[in-house]
Amino acid sequence: MQVVQTFNSGASFATSATMSATTAGNTIVVCVTDYNAGASMYPLSSPTIGTSPGVTWPGTTLLQFSQSPDVSSQSVGEAIWLIPNIPSGITNIQCGNFVNGNFASIAGCEVSGLGNAPLLDGVVANGSGNSSSLASGNTGATSAPSGFVFGCSVGYALQTNEPSAPWVNLGSMGNTYTTAGYQLSAAASSTFDYTTTSTGGGNAVWAAGCVVIKPNNVKWQVLQSAVAPCHIGTAIEANPVTLASNCSSGSTLIAYVQVNVSGSNSITSVKDDLGNSFTRLTDFEQSAGTNAELAIYILATPTADVGRKPTITVTTNHVNTLAGGILVQEVSGIMAGTDGSPSDLTGTAAGSVGSLGYTSTLTEEFLVSYYCDIESSTFFATPPLDGVMNRRASIAQAVVAIK
Repeated sequence: MQVVQTFNSGASFATSATMSATTAGNTIVVCVTDYNAGASMYPLSSPTIGTSPGVTWPGTTLLQFSQSPDVSSQSVGEAIWLIPNIPSGITNIQCGNFVNGNFASIAGCEVSGLGNAPLLDGVVANGSGNSSSLASGNTGATSAPSGFVFGCSVGYALQTNEPSAPWVNLGSMGNTYTTAGYQLSAAASSTFDYTTTSTGGGNAVWAAGCVVIKPNNVKWQVLQSAVAPCHIGTAIEANPVTLASNCSSGSTLIAYVQVNVSGSNSITSVKDDLGNSFTRLTDFEQSAGTNAELAIYILATPTADVGRKPTITVTTNHVNTLAGGILVQEVSGIMAGTDGSPSDLTGTAAGSVGSLGYTSTLTEEFLVSYYCDIESSTFFATPPLDGVMNRRASIAQAVVAIK
Protein backbone atom coordinates (compact mmCIF):
# COMPACT_ATOMS: atom_id res chain seq x y z
CA MET A 1 0.00 0.00 0.00
CA GLN A 2 1.37 3.38 -0.97
CA VAL A 3 0.20 6.98 -1.28
CA VAL A 4 0.91 7.85 -4.91
CA GLN A 5 0.06 11.54 -4.64
CA THR A 6 -1.87 14.08 -2.58
CA PHE A 7 -3.90 17.09 -3.71
CA ASN A 8 -5.86 19.98 -2.25
CA SER A 9 -7.86 22.99 -3.38
CA GLY A 10 -5.36 25.49 -1.98
CA ALA A 11 -5.32 28.34 0.48
CA SER A 12 -8.48 29.94 -0.90
CA PHE A 13 -11.96 28.44 -0.90
CA ALA A 14 -12.56 26.27 -3.99
CA THR A 15 -14.79 23.44 -5.16
CA SER A 16 -12.16 21.59 -7.22
CA ALA A 17 -8.55 20.45 -7.20
CA THR A 18 -6.01 19.30 -9.76
CA MET A 19 -3.59 16.39 -9.57
CA SER A 20 -1.08 14.49 -11.64
CA ALA A 21 -2.53 11.90 -14.01
CA THR A 22 -3.90 8.95 -12.04
CA THR A 23 -3.04 5.27 -12.49
CA ALA A 24 -5.77 2.78 -13.36
CA GLY A 25 -6.91 0.55 -10.49
CA ASN A 26 -5.88 2.89 -7.68
CA THR A 27 -8.19 4.49 -5.10
CA ILE A 28 -8.97 8.14 -4.37
CA VAL A 29 -9.90 9.10 -0.80
CA VAL A 30 -11.11 12.69 -0.58
CA CYS A 31 -12.68 15.03 1.96
CA VAL A 32 -14.98 17.95 1.25
CA THR A 33 -15.77 20.70 3.75
CA ASP A 34 -18.11 23.67 3.62
CA TYR A 35 -19.94 26.32 5.65
CA ASN A 36 -23.64 27.11 5.80
CA ALA A 37 -25.61 29.93 7.39
CA GLY A 38 -28.03 27.52 9.03
CA ALA A 39 -28.45 24.06 10.39
CA SER A 40 -28.92 21.88 7.30
CA MET A 41 -25.77 20.65 5.56
CA TYR A 42 -26.35 17.33 3.87
CA PRO A 43 -23.69 16.00 1.44
CA LEU A 44 -26.20 15.85 -1.40
CA SER A 45 -24.02 14.66 -4.27
CA SER A 46 -20.79 12.78 -4.67
CA PRO A 47 -17.50 14.20 -5.95
CA THR A 48 -16.86 13.89 -9.67
CA ILE A 49 -13.63 13.12 -11.51
CA GLY A 50 -12.38 14.33 -14.88
CA THR A 51 -12.75 17.68 -16.58
CA SER A 52 -15.55 19.73 -14.99
CA PRO A 53 -18.34 18.88 -14.45
CA GLY A 54 -16.78 15.41 -14.45
CA VAL A 55 -18.46 12.06 -13.87
CA THR A 56 -19.50 10.16 -10.77
CA TRP A 57 -17.28 7.10 -10.92
CA PRO A 58 -18.93 3.68 -10.25
CA GLY A 59 -18.47 2.63 -6.65
CA THR A 60 -18.07 6.18 -5.29
CA THR A 61 -19.12 5.88 -1.63
CA LEU A 62 -19.77 8.30 1.21
CA LEU A 63 -17.74 6.87 4.11
CA GLN A 64 -18.29 9.50 6.76
CA PHE A 65 -20.16 12.76 7.39
CA SER A 66 -20.20 15.12 10.34
CA GLN A 67 -21.90 18.47 10.90
CA SER A 68 -21.29 20.99 13.66
CA PRO A 69 -24.00 22.32 15.95
CA ASP A 70 -25.89 25.33 14.62
CA VAL A 71 -24.73 28.28 16.71
CA SER A 72 -26.08 31.73 15.82
CA SER A 73 -27.10 30.33 12.40
CA GLN A 74 -23.54 29.24 11.62
CA SER A 75 -22.54 25.65 10.92
CA VAL A 76 -19.80 23.71 9.13
CA GLY A 77 -19.63 20.17 7.83
CA GLU A 78 -17.19 17.67 6.37
CA ALA A 79 -17.53 14.45 4.40
CA ILE A 80 -15.04 11.73 3.44
CA TRP A 81 -15.60 9.90 0.15
CA LEU A 82 -14.06 6.77 -1.39
CA ILE A 83 -13.59 6.49 -5.18
CA PRO A 84 -12.31 2.96 -5.95
CA ASN A 85 -10.70 1.36 -8.98
CA ILE A 86 -10.22 4.66 -10.78
CA PRO A 87 -9.31 5.00 -14.46
CA SER A 88 -5.95 6.28 -15.70
CA GLY A 89 -5.25 9.85 -16.70
CA ILE A 90 -7.60 11.70 -14.32
CA THR A 91 -6.24 15.16 -13.42
CA ASN A 92 -9.31 16.93 -11.96
CA ILE A 93 -11.71 16.34 -9.09
CA GLN A 94 -14.78 18.38 -8.12
CA CYS A 95 -16.53 18.33 -4.75
CA GLY A 96 -20.08 18.06 -6.08
CA ASN A 97 -23.05 19.91 -4.59
CA PHE A 98 -22.19 20.08 -0.88
CA VAL A 99 -23.93 23.22 0.40
CA ASN A 100 -23.15 26.41 -1.49
CA GLY A 101 -19.53 26.02 -2.56
CA ASN A 102 -18.62 29.58 -1.62
CA PHE A 103 -16.66 28.34 1.38
CA ALA A 104 -15.79 24.82 0.21
CA SER A 105 -12.44 23.07 0.38
CA ILE A 106 -11.31 19.72 -0.98
CA ALA A 107 -8.27 17.52 -0.26
CA GLY A 108 -7.32 13.90 -0.74
CA CYS A 109 -4.94 11.16 -1.81
CA GLU A 110 -4.45 8.65 -4.61
CA VAL A 111 -3.58 5.33 -3.01
CA SER A 112 -2.29 2.10 -4.56
CA GLY A 113 -2.64 -1.37 -3.07
CA LEU A 114 -6.20 -1.08 -1.72
CA GLY A 115 -7.65 -3.41 -4.37
CA ASN A 116 -10.69 -2.88 -6.58
CA ALA A 117 -13.25 -2.76 -3.73
CA PRO A 118 -11.73 -1.32 -0.51
CA LEU A 119 -13.73 -1.63 2.71
CA LEU A 120 -14.12 0.31 5.92
CA ASP A 121 -12.26 -1.18 8.88
CA GLY A 122 -13.38 -0.49 12.42
CA VAL A 123 -15.90 2.20 13.29
CA VAL A 124 -16.36 5.51 11.48
CA ALA A 125 -15.37 8.36 13.80
CA ASN A 126 -17.60 11.46 13.80
CA GLY A 127 -16.93 14.51 15.93
CA SER A 128 -18.52 17.95 16.27
CA GLY A 129 -18.73 20.73 18.80
CA ASN A 130 -18.27 24.37 19.73
CA SER A 131 -14.81 24.77 21.26
CA SER A 132 -11.11 25.33 20.47
CA SER A 133 -10.24 21.62 20.16
CA LEU A 134 -11.43 19.65 17.11
CA ALA A 135 -11.53 15.86 17.52
CA SER A 136 -13.07 13.10 15.41
CA GLY A 137 -13.23 10.64 18.26
CA ASN A 138 -11.95 7.08 18.09
CA THR A 139 -12.36 4.75 15.10
CA GLY A 140 -12.38 1.65 17.29
CA ALA A 141 -10.04 -1.32 16.87
CA THR A 142 -9.18 -2.34 13.31
CA SER A 143 -9.35 -5.94 12.09
CA ALA A 144 -6.94 -5.93 9.14
CA PRO A 145 -3.12 -6.02 9.55
CA SER A 146 -2.78 -3.00 7.24
CA GLY A 147 -4.94 -0.09 6.20
CA PHE A 148 -5.15 3.51 5.05
CA VAL A 149 -6.20 6.05 7.68
CA PHE A 150 -7.69 9.40 6.64
CA GLY A 151 -8.93 12.29 8.75
CA CYS A 152 -10.07 15.86 8.32
CA SER A 153 -11.53 18.77 10.29
CA VAL A 154 -13.15 22.13 9.60
CA GLY A 155 -14.00 25.06 11.87
CA TYR A 156 -16.07 28.17 11.32
CA ALA A 157 -13.55 31.02 10.97
CA LEU A 158 -11.31 28.87 13.16
CA GLN A 159 -7.70 28.62 12.05
CA THR A 160 -6.24 25.34 13.26
CA ASN A 161 -2.90 23.62 13.82
CA GLU A 162 -2.25 20.46 11.83
CA PRO A 163 -1.74 17.28 13.90
CA SER A 164 1.75 15.95 14.48
CA ALA A 165 3.36 12.70 13.25
CA PRO A 166 2.50 9.98 12.43
CA TRP A 167 -0.10 12.04 10.57
CA VAL A 168 1.08 13.19 7.14
CA ASN A 169 -0.65 16.50 6.54
CA LEU A 170 -2.13 17.54 3.20
CA GLY A 171 -1.83 21.25 3.97
CA SER A 172 -4.29 23.79 5.31
CA MET A 173 -7.09 24.74 2.95
CA GLY A 174 -9.75 27.43 2.85
CA ASN A 175 -7.96 30.14 4.83
CA THR A 176 -6.56 27.41 7.16
CA TYR A 177 -10.08 26.58 8.37
CA THR A 178 -9.77 23.04 6.92
CA THR A 179 -7.04 20.49 7.59
CA ALA A 180 -6.66 16.91 6.37
CA GLY A 181 -4.10 14.13 6.67
CA TYR A 182 -3.36 10.43 6.42
CA GLN A 183 -1.27 7.67 7.92
CA LEU A 184 -0.81 3.97 7.26
CA SER A 185 -2.02 1.36 9.72
CA ALA A 186 0.54 -1.40 10.27
CA ALA A 187 -1.21 -3.71 12.76
CA ALA A 188 -4.60 -5.13 13.61
CA SER A 189 -6.40 -3.91 16.75
CA SER A 190 -5.14 -0.37 16.17
CA THR A 191 -7.26 2.72 16.93
CA PHE A 192 -7.08 6.18 15.40
CA ASP A 193 -8.47 9.67 15.86
CA TYR A 194 -7.95 12.98 14.08
CA THR A 195 -7.45 15.92 16.47
CA THR A 196 -6.52 19.55 15.78
CA THR A 197 -6.52 22.72 17.89
CA SER A 198 -7.24 26.37 17.29
CA THR A 199 -4.14 28.47 16.62
CA GLY A 200 -5.49 31.30 18.74
CA GLY A 201 -7.34 29.30 21.34
CA GLY A 202 -10.74 30.76 20.43
CA ASN A 203 -13.97 28.78 20.34
CA ALA A 204 -16.09 28.12 17.26
CA VAL A 205 -18.33 25.44 15.78
CA TRP A 206 -16.45 22.59 14.11
CA ALA A 207 -16.75 19.10 12.61
CA ALA A 208 -14.17 16.33 12.22
CA GLY A 209 -14.00 12.78 10.93
CA CYS A 210 -11.66 9.81 10.65
CA VAL A 211 -11.88 6.51 8.76
CA VAL A 212 -9.73 3.43 8.23
CA ILE A 213 -9.87 1.68 4.86
CA LYS A 214 -8.62 -1.88 4.37
CA PRO A 215 -7.62 -3.57 1.11
CA ASN A 216 -10.19 -5.74 -0.60
CA ASN A 217 -10.67 -7.35 -4.01
CA VAL A 218 -13.82 -8.86 -5.44
CA LYS A 219 -14.24 -10.89 -8.57
CA TRP A 220 -16.83 -8.50 -9.99
CA GLN A 221 -16.38 -4.91 -11.09
CA VAL A 222 -18.84 -2.26 -12.24
CA LEU A 223 -17.38 -1.26 -15.59
CA GLN A 224 -19.80 1.56 -16.37
CA SER A 225 -23.23 2.99 -15.57
CA ALA A 226 -25.66 5.14 -17.52
CA VAL A 227 -29.03 6.58 -16.56
CA ALA A 228 -32.06 8.12 -18.23
CA PRO A 229 -33.97 9.80 -15.36
CA CYS A 230 -37.75 9.82 -15.27
CA HIS A 231 -39.32 12.94 -16.78
CA ILE A 232 -43.01 13.47 -16.19
CA GLY A 233 -44.63 13.97 -19.57
CA THR A 234 -42.05 11.85 -21.42
CA ALA A 235 -43.01 8.25 -22.10
CA ILE A 236 -40.43 5.68 -21.07
CA GLU A 237 -40.34 4.34 -24.65
CA ALA A 238 -39.01 7.78 -25.66
CA ASN A 239 -36.50 7.81 -22.80
CA PRO A 240 -33.85 5.16 -23.67
CA VAL A 241 -30.36 5.06 -22.19
CA THR A 242 -27.11 4.67 -24.14
CA LEU A 243 -23.93 3.39 -22.53
CA ALA A 244 -21.04 5.83 -22.73
CA SER A 245 -18.28 3.26 -23.37
CA ASN A 246 -17.92 0.17 -25.54
CA CYS A 247 -19.09 -3.05 -23.89
CA SER A 248 -16.58 -5.74 -22.94
CA SER A 249 -16.65 -9.45 -23.68
CA GLY A 250 -17.92 -11.65 -20.86
CA SER A 251 -19.69 -8.88 -18.98
CA THR A 252 -23.32 -8.66 -17.87
CA LEU A 253 -25.80 -5.82 -18.38
CA ILE A 254 -28.25 -5.03 -15.56
CA ALA A 255 -31.22 -2.70 -16.11
CA TYR A 256 -33.06 -1.07 -13.21
CA VAL A 257 -36.44 0.20 -14.42
CA GLN A 258 -39.05 2.43 -12.77
CA VAL A 259 -42.42 3.15 -14.37
CA ASN A 260 -45.29 5.34 -13.16
CA VAL A 261 -47.93 2.69 -13.72
CA SER A 262 -51.65 2.83 -14.40
CA GLY A 263 -52.22 -0.90 -14.59
CA SER A 264 -50.73 -4.22 -13.58
CA ASN A 265 -47.45 -5.56 -15.04
CA SER A 266 -46.86 -2.57 -17.27
CA ILE A 267 -43.35 -3.47 -18.46
CA THR A 268 -43.46 -5.80 -21.43
CA SER A 269 -39.83 -5.78 -22.57
CA VAL A 270 -36.33 -4.38 -22.09
CA LYS A 271 -34.16 -4.64 -25.22
CA ASP A 272 -30.97 -3.28 -26.71
CA ASP A 273 -31.01 -1.58 -30.10
CA LEU A 274 -30.17 -4.87 -31.84
CA GLY A 275 -33.29 -6.50 -30.44
CA ASN A 276 -31.61 -8.59 -27.73
CA SER A 277 -34.05 -9.07 -24.85
CA PHE A 278 -33.18 -8.75 -21.17
CA THR A 279 -34.50 -11.36 -18.71
CA ARG A 280 -36.65 -10.20 -15.81
CA LEU A 281 -35.28 -10.89 -12.32
CA THR A 282 -37.97 -9.10 -10.34
CA ASP A 283 -40.93 -6.87 -11.19
CA PHE A 284 -43.42 -5.60 -8.64
CA GLU A 285 -45.70 -2.67 -7.89
CA GLN A 286 -46.15 -0.38 -4.96
CA SER A 287 -49.90 -0.79 -4.63
CA ALA A 288 -52.14 -2.91 -6.83
CA GLY A 289 -51.48 -1.28 -10.17
CA THR A 290 -51.04 2.29 -8.96
CA ASN A 291 -48.15 4.69 -8.53
CA ALA A 292 -44.86 2.79 -8.84
CA GLU A 293 -43.56 -0.27 -10.63
CA LEU A 294 -39.96 -1.36 -10.13
CA ALA A 295 -38.13 -4.03 -12.10
CA ILE A 296 -34.63 -5.43 -12.48
CA TYR A 297 -33.67 -7.05 -15.79
CA ILE A 298 -30.42 -8.77 -16.81
CA LEU A 299 -28.61 -9.76 -20.01
CA ALA A 300 -25.28 -11.47 -20.64
CA THR A 301 -23.60 -8.98 -22.97
CA PRO A 302 -24.26 -10.30 -26.50
CA THR A 303 -21.31 -10.80 -28.81
CA ALA A 304 -22.77 -8.22 -31.17
CA ASP A 305 -22.69 -5.59 -28.38
CA VAL A 306 -19.00 -6.12 -27.58
CA GLY A 307 -17.00 -3.14 -28.82
CA ARG A 308 -20.04 -0.90 -29.21
CA LYS A 309 -22.28 1.34 -27.09
CA PRO A 310 -25.75 -0.20 -27.05
CA THR A 311 -28.94 1.75 -26.41
CA ILE A 312 -31.44 0.15 -24.03
CA THR A 313 -35.18 0.79 -24.40
CA VAL A 314 -38.12 -0.17 -22.18
CA THR A 315 -41.55 -0.95 -23.63
CA THR A 316 -44.82 -1.03 -21.68
CA ASN A 317 -48.35 -2.20 -22.41
CA HIS A 318 -49.38 1.47 -22.52
CA VAL A 319 -47.04 2.52 -25.32
CA ASN A 320 -46.03 6.18 -25.30
CA THR A 321 -48.19 6.83 -22.25
CA LEU A 322 -46.30 6.00 -19.03
CA ALA A 323 -43.36 8.02 -17.75
CA GLY A 324 -40.38 6.20 -16.31
CA GLY A 325 -36.61 5.98 -15.96
CA ILE A 326 -33.89 3.40 -16.49
CA LEU A 327 -30.39 2.89 -15.12
CA VAL A 328 -28.08 0.35 -16.78
CA GLN A 329 -24.84 -1.08 -15.37
CA GLU A 330 -22.23 -3.18 -17.12
CA VAL A 331 -20.64 -5.55 -14.60
CA SER A 332 -17.80 -8.03 -15.08
CA GLY A 333 -17.24 -11.21 -13.08
CA ILE A 334 -20.88 -12.22 -12.61
CA MET A 335 -23.33 -14.54 -14.33
CA ALA A 336 -26.79 -13.60 -15.56
CA GLY A 337 -28.50 -15.42 -12.70
CA THR A 338 -29.50 -14.91 -9.06
CA ASP A 339 -28.72 -16.51 -5.72
CA GLY A 340 -32.10 -17.23 -4.20
CA SER A 341 -35.31 -15.32 -4.81
CA PRO A 342 -35.34 -11.52 -4.89
CA SER A 343 -37.05 -9.72 -2.01
CA ASP A 344 -39.26 -6.66 -2.28
CA LEU A 345 -40.97 -4.20 0.01
CA THR A 346 -43.53 -1.44 -0.55
CA GLY A 347 -45.25 1.22 1.49
CA THR A 348 -46.72 4.71 1.58
CA ALA A 349 -45.99 6.23 4.99
CA ALA A 350 -43.02 8.37 6.03
CA GLY A 351 -40.37 6.68 8.15
CA SER A 352 -37.85 3.87 7.93
CA VAL A 353 -38.04 1.61 4.91
CA GLY A 354 -37.24 -1.37 7.12
CA SER A 355 -35.40 -4.61 6.44
CA LEU A 356 -36.09 -6.77 3.40
CA GLY A 357 -34.77 -9.86 5.13
CA TYR A 358 -32.82 -11.13 2.14
CA THR A 359 -30.32 -13.97 2.65
CA SER A 360 -27.66 -15.06 0.14
CA THR A 361 -25.59 -18.25 0.24
CA LEU A 362 -22.42 -17.52 -1.75
CA THR A 363 -19.44 -15.21 -1.27
CA GLU A 364 -18.36 -12.26 -3.43
CA GLU A 365 -21.79 -11.81 -4.96
CA PHE A 366 -23.03 -8.62 -6.56
CA LEU A 367 -25.73 -7.55 -4.10
CA VAL A 368 -28.00 -4.71 -5.18
CA SER A 369 -30.74 -2.77 -3.42
CA TYR A 370 -33.01 -0.66 -5.61
CA TYR A 371 -35.21 2.06 -4.10
CA CYS A 372 -37.80 4.37 -5.63
CA ASP A 373 -39.84 7.23 -4.18
CA ILE A 374 -42.70 8.48 -6.35
CA GLU A 375 -44.09 12.03 -6.22
CA SER A 376 -41.72 13.08 -3.46
CA SER A 377 -40.42 16.60 -2.98
CA THR A 378 -37.98 15.42 -0.30
CA PHE A 379 -36.10 12.21 -1.02
CA PHE A 380 -34.14 11.85 2.23
CA ALA A 381 -35.31 13.24 5.53
CA THR A 382 -31.82 12.63 6.89
CA PRO A 383 -28.49 11.76 5.26
CA PRO A 384 -28.56 8.10 4.17
CA LEU A 385 -25.62 7.18 6.43
CA ASP A 386 -28.01 5.89 9.08
CA GLY A 387 -30.01 3.83 6.60
CA VAL A 388 -33.25 5.73 7.25
CA MET A 389 -35.04 6.95 4.15
CA ASN A 390 -38.03 9.27 4.18
CA ARG A 391 -41.09 8.07 2.28
CA ARG A 392 -43.37 10.91 1.25
CA ALA A 393 -45.66 9.06 -1.13
CA SER A 394 -45.53 5.72 -2.94
CA ILE A 395 -42.29 3.84 -2.40
CA ALA A 396 -40.90 0.50 -3.43
CA GLN A 397 -37.64 -1.31 -2.85
CA ALA A 398 -36.05 -4.54 -4.07
CA VAL A 399 -32.89 -6.45 -3.19
CA VAL A 400 -31.22 -9.30 -5.05
CA ALA A 401 -27.82 -11.03 -5.20
CA ILE A 402 -26.38 -11.84 -8.64
CA LYS A 403 -23.85 -14.65 -8.62
